[in-house]
Amino acid sequence: LQRALEVAPSNGAVFVKLVEAQVKGCVFAGWDDNFKRLEQFILQQAAAGKPVVLGPIQSTMYPLPPNVGLAICRQAGDLAHATFLNSHLPPLSHPTNLSPPLGS
Repeated sequence: LQRALEVAPSNGAVFVKLVEAQVKGCVFAGWDDNFKRLEQFILQQAAAGKPVVLGPIQSTMYPLPPNVGLAICRQAGDLAHATFLNSHLPPLSHPTNLSPPLGS
């Protein structure tokens, strides 16, 4: 992974795999620098409208600040909303009468 990152230093997906290996292997060398860089990758991608390198659930295993988690969740929500709008499904119908049925 380190060699792949040297070849493509701006590849966020490779960097995420490196940080993931660091977290799972409890390797603490460069911990703070790597998480700052991960934050930068995520915020830059979100600002550019590109898919971020981490999903909302995957991001919970990293010590990321709230604004980074919010950027990840906001982008995932926007993607889910756009996917629904493009699915051409009819809107869900909601009951209009919430009173209990007669005889209950």
